[in-house]
Amino acid sequence: MTLSFTRRPKEAMPETAPPPRPRPFSLPRSGWPIWSIPLAIVFSWVFPLITHLLAIDWMLPIALLIAIASVLKGGSTILDRIMLSMAILLGTTPVAGLLISVWPWGLAPVPVAGFAFTGVVIIAALLRRTPQFPPVRVDGDVITLGFSLVAGLSLFWTYLGQDATGRFTAVIPGGDAARHFAMVDTIRGLSGYMFMNQAKAAEFVDAGTAGGLVTYPQGGHFTAALLMSFIHSDGSQQIALHELDAFVWIVTSSYLFLCVAVLWAMRRIAGQLPLFVHAVAAFLVVIFLVWNEPLTILFYGYWAEILGLAELALLTGLIVRPLRSTKEQGVVMAALLVAIAFTYFFILPIAAAASAAWVLYYRTRVWRHRWFFASVLAVALPAASVMLYVNMSKYSGTEHVEASGGIIALNLRQVCMLGFLIVGLIATGAVWRSLTYRGYLTVLACALGFLAALGLNQYRRLGSLNYYYDAALSYYFLKATHIVVIVVVLGVGLAARRLVMLTRKMGRPTLRTPLRRVAVAGALTLSIMAMFGPLGDPRPFGRDYILGDPPFWVWPAQAAVATAREVPVDPDAMTVIWAGQNRGIPAYATAWAGSLLRNQDVNYTAEVWGGFAGEDNLTHLAEQAKSRDVYLRVVTDAPEIIAEVEQIQQDRPDLDIRYVKVVLPA
Repeated sequence: MTLSFTRRPKEAMPETAPPPRPRPFSLPRSGWPIWSIPLAIVFSWVFPLITHLLAIDWMLPIALLIAIASVLKGGSTILDRIMLSMAILLGTTPVAGLLISVWPWGLAPVPVAGFAFTGVVIIAALLRRTPQFPPVRVDGDVITLGFSLVAGLSLFWTYLGQDATGRFTAVIPGGDAARHFAMVDTIRGLSGYMFMNQAKAAEFVDAGTAGGLVTYPQGGHFTAALLMSFIHSDGSQQIALHELDAFVWIVTSSYLFLCVAVLWAMRRIAGQLPLFVHAVAAFLVVIFLVWNEPLTILFYGYWAEILGLAELALLTGLIVRPLRSTKEQGVVMAALLVAIAFTYFFILPIAAAASAAWVLYYRTRVWRHRWFFASVLAVALPAASVMLYVNMSKYSGTEHVEASGGIIALNLRQVCMLGFLIVGLIATGAVWRSLTYRGYLTVLACALGFLAALGLNQYRRLGSLNYYYDAALSYYFLKATHIVVIVVVLGVGLAARRLVMLTRKMGRPTLRTPLRRVAVAGALTLSIMAMFGPLGDPRPFGRDYILGDPPFWVWPAQAAVATAREVPVDPDAMTVIWAGQNRGIPAYATAWAGSLLRNQDVNYTAEVWGGFAGEDNLTHLAEQAKSRDVYLRVVTDAPEIIAEVEQIQQDRPDLDIRYVKVVLPA
């Protein structure tokens, strides 16, 4: 038997060849040439020097973010790389702060940036990774970035046409924000962490009986202080009002970052979505976070919590839908856990439990790289334990949970309705067989379990979950509801994907004509706005805040700024802004004045007194000042208050009370 082979003729090439596939921009894939490494290190220092000479150091954090993103492998889009790079920076910056707090250059931008760029170059060279980015694609990133822009315009709407004092009005309602600013400003003055120089820090912020603000988790505060060095092109402490204006921008930008993190994580959790469905889901997220009650987190000044929630959102996105590179997944997750521990470790139990569940679900992948994960854990665990040890050694976990504070209870009806809808849609499929659905439900279960544990503790102590019954036990219980809200919102995209799958099984909806698409989009938009956003009665909190209602926060802002400008800094003075009853909000004005005058430590007593001034008198406050070995300084322009101070001086010569006449707003 003879076998014969016939060569097939070559097919003719088409007249028009298909366009070549886009290739990512990259240097040679063989790694770094030897000569390029010292050249890159030299450029790592020359570039910061040039930007510093031109006073444009603000470019350096952006360049560092892009540099780290360019040597990563994870993520299929440029936005993915940027968010992963941000996650790494959020975890490594607080750890680097331990070294920066003791080296001789302080927060100077050039040494910080020079060493940071050098570290990126060395690590990339060791890993043989050259800078490259994924191809630019028009996909879900456009929706994410577009609605992030909508959130940014909404949040910064009140800044339009405002000077520094007008912008300050947007954050002054948060009494906690005044203390956060005092911490950032003190870190700027010390050029490092407060807990590493507690005696000196106690001269500026409240040390308290258990460490107070000195041992408060301050990873986010250090990052903000370092960022201010790049904004001011100077690592030294500026005058308080200049520092305040930068802090105001950072606080509002932090809430915008939370919105971007939630939008990105929601999109990542959902996977591929039709652009129309993705747009509706993203619009729901923005309307709910920006125009509704979650904005009270920004209103009350819970800045550290905002950063912690953003980090949890990023972590949830990676737990539910991990990166292809298991090693890179482990590094980014470890960085986020360290960031949460340094920034707001109240969230750490949820983050740690969800991360442990991920290790269990992907145990085969983890076991293949067990020694690498052991090395990452050996570095991350001590780093994450630093802030826990500093704080817990002076303030027990029970004292944390049962701490008091002012807080607004969110309307949980909307969240419960949205949560039940999401879980119901997810439960229509074989959820436990899918690692995506299983991962999201695990994170949600961890958040709900944490909330339930705090609720049971409160019910055991009081027999009630009513916030107004005992604020001391309800404060962190309601803080835990904020975590649940964010985790629920992250499931919107996953529920939308499940809804699309169900509709396809029942028959493709007839939305082929543009008119029908516009009608459906309009109906969904109006329903979402009526349920969560600007429409509806009563008006949602977010709308009032963004549009500047109510306007009475202008008084404490103007009063605090006027005091900071005209009253000299005196560490031996307890300063209270007091223009009489029924005029302004003296408690908030006094709180911010104490932070701006850089003696928040002794001024905290005056702040509390300002909140109950109708039930007390200046004599009692002067006695409290005497017990602190300081004198009482009353800032006022009211003749009756001046007369009262002069009368106390005559009747009680043992008390050192003085007044400073400053024109306060009407």
